[in-house]
Amino acid sequence: MRTQTKLESGEGIVLSVRKAGEGGRSVRLFTRAAGLLPFFAPRAALRCGPGLLAPFTLLRYSAAESAAGKILTQYEGRPLLDMMRLSYGDMARWYYVVEIAETFFPEGQADGEAYALLAAGAAEGAARNPAVASFILAVQLLAAAGSDPAEDDPMEALRLSPEGRALLRACRRWRWAGAFPLRITRSAFRDAARYLDAFAERAAERPLKTRGAFLSLE
Repeated sequence: MRTQTKLESGEGIVLSVRKAGEGGRSVRLFTRAAGLLPFFAPRAALRCGPGLLAPFTLLRYSAAESAAGKILTQYEGRPLLDMMRLSYGDMARWYYVVEIAETFFPEGQADGEAYALLAAGAAEGAARNPAVASFILAVQLLAAAGSDPAEDDPMEALRLSPEGRALLRACRRWRWAGAFPLRITRSAFRDAARYLDAFAERAAERPLKTRGAFLSLE
């Protein structure tokens, strides 16, 4: 007796895409319904538009369950942030955000706050300063995952400057609407960036591949 293939539809934000199989792609989405999930997009599915399989694209998809995992069969979407239009430095900063999301959120666990942050942060990065938006998003994602970099104890332990502390607290509180409540100086940003690297690595208990992405600003 033939088993019926189980199909599902959903919506997610693309985090990473890698080559896999014969012309296919391994895709990790942060989905609205189940958080971080891995998918495989075979070559046939890429006819739906391989350009849509880029980080920070909002994707609506259909997928089939298989013994090997979830297989994308159809998808459509729109970029919340066009990574190809970013400078090399800004692209590295958004990959920092991807690493934070993939490291600190477990697979298969819905997180509406994190999903909303990814969508709002990417939209802000497209509309205004992508470097600042990615930094704020990294701070807020860490806090949403239960590792808040704006708490007093780690800022004291890692000797963050008063200016850096003020910036971290402002990043933590900002709600992606209106003007940012603080003037960001280069020295405060660099100090906060060094701290964020150290904080995230201590929380993850491993080095970050994207460490230092915020330390060089154009």
